Amino acid sequence: LHSIVDAGIGIDAYLVMSATSELTLTQEVVDAFHKVELKGAIITKVDEATTLGPVMSGVIRHELPVSYICNGQNVPKDIARASKTDLAKSSRQLVYQANRREQHAVEIEAAEAG
Repeated sequence: LHSIVDAGIGIDAYLVMSATSELTLTQEVVDAFHKVELKGAIITKVDEATTLGPVMSGVIRHELPVSYICNGQNVPKDIARASKTDLAKSSRQLVYQANRREQHAVEIEAAEAG
C-alpha cells in the first residue's frame, strides 16, 4: 500500500474503520497504517453501532479527518461525505437509543420485581 500511494499516480488512501470497533482495536488499526499517508477515514457500520465514541476518539487522537460515513449496506446509496453536523446527529441518535434501551430495561426489571 505504501509503495502504491507513493508511486505518484494520484491514488488517495483512506482508512476504513468500523464504528462498531472498540477503542483498543481502533488505535491498533490507525497505528498499523501510520506509515502510509492517509487522505482520511471512512467510518462504516454506523447503523450497527451503539456509540461513535471509540472510533471518533481514534481519528481525533491521530488527527485523521473523517471523509465519508457509511450508514447501511446499500452502497453506494448509504455512503456519504462526512460532515460535522451528520456525525453529531448520528452520535445524538445513538445516545438517545441507548437511553431508551436502558429505560426499557429498568421498566422490565421493575415489572418483574413488582
